[in-house]
Amino acid sequence: MSPFSQLREWVTGEDMKLQVNVARELRAIRPIVCDETVLRVAGSRLLSASAAKRTLALQPVFALVFGLSSNEASVSDSDNSDSLLGHWDAHLALCLLLMAEHSATIVQSNSETIDTANNNKYTNQYAPYIHSLPVKFANPLCLPTAALTRLAGSLVDGIIADEAKQLRLVLEHVLIPANVAFPGILLPLSESEVDSTDDVSDKLWYRFLWAHAAIASRAFSFKLDSEHSEVFMVPFLDIANHSNDPNLVVKGVDPLSKSLVVKARRDIAENELLTIAYHDNAPNYFLLSHYGFALDDNPDETVNVSFDDGNDVDSDSNALALKIRKDALLASCALSLNLGRDHEFGPYIDFNSKINGIDKPKQTHESAGISNSMIQSLRILAANEQDLSNLNESNVSSLIIEPLSQENEDNVFQMIELMAKTLLDMYPTTLQDDLARQAQPDEGGDEKYILVYLIGQKRILASVIDWCQQRK
Repeated sequence: MSPFSQLREWVTGEDMKLQVNVARELRAIRPIVCDETVLRVAGSRLLSASAAKRTLALQPVFALVFGLSSNEASVSDSDNSDSLLGHWDAHLALCLLLMAEHSATIVQSNSETIDTANNNKYTNQYAPYIHSLPVKFANPLCLPTAALTRLAGSLVDGIIADEAKQLRLVLEHVLIPANVAFPGILLPLSESEVDSTDDVSDKLWYRFLWAHAAIASRAFSFKLDSEHSEVFMVPFLDIANHSNDPNLVVKGVDPLSKSLVVKARRDIAENELLTIAYHDNAPNYFLLSHYGFALDDNPDETVNVSFDDGNDVDSDSNALALKIRKDALLASCALSLNLGRDHEFGPYIDFNSKINGIDKPKQTHESAGISNSMIQSLRILAANEQDLSNLNESNVSSLIIEPLSQENEDNVFQMIELMAKTLLDMYPTTLQDDLARQAQPDEGGDEKYILVYLIGQKRILASVIDWCQQRK
């Protein structure tokens, strides 16, 4: 029996309205009408931090890591200096459960036996689910270093660098000591009892990344009751692909059956791909760093940008006073006009092509990815003393809707163009380089979604630069 057949039987038995094909796509096995229940997953099949706490073989590990004794029903959010971590962390608890389950599947296949300090054999109760998970995930943390070089200078590069740093600290201060104290739980004994400490560390790191990526890309957050919300791994449902217009909706836990219920959002045809929304209105940096993929022509794609004064305000009293004055003007209309120093370029709209043979309308600053709130904020930030002389906190909201002066307006778009060029120059490859790599037969291999993300970012920045130059 295939891993997915085992998973199907383990989750819901034969009462199924969906199936998995060899490409790991979830499809309807027959026509489904709107609001019909498509999938029901019993609470006992859901993996969570709470389920990890109830796992007998993990209780000694939890006592060491979180300071949780075996007879505690819950964990306090307060610090616990007697534990390795010092506080409760639900994500790490779920990681430990996945690592232990993965270790147990290897042990079973090798006919080994794991005994905890209490001589309790690990039962591997989620084996069908563990067998169905990919060997590796597309999370950027799991990709080869060579594939990540293209991300240098990007927002995702900073996110994964910070994430890797935090995970390395957990590995060093929590997982390695826990594995020494309880060999055979997080790694099979055959992998824990090797000569090289570095080898054990590498194996723990690989398993930890695997568990972390599984949770980051597949976990769902929903309430079990009116008060408590938790993160869950939901077998079978997590195979569904993402869509901005999904045909499935997660209704949450049915209070009577204690089962997770998934229903049809609209009528679904036989063999139609079943989809859910991983996250509403998400830009590609979020999709890539969390789920390991990016969307071509993502309608929500943006480039984060921050503007400063370009002066050393700490040592220049006049510059500091000017900054304080400008910040007060920005704050006075921040709510009504969304003004500030942090903005976004985008989304990108392609005005270089035609739709049904008809020319698209003339591009505007907004269609180029430059918002009114950015322009109005920069009218204040680029203002000189003469521009500011007519502005105060009571009239600024109405006056900055129009240019303050021609010089000020020119400076605004010079700042926008300079920032877009600066961001574009930070990348080690050009837009043309990325497009050429994407056009290769393997679509970039491990770089596939990295290229989609970078192309989207660079198209937005190029569009901003082009519009600023055409304006001159």
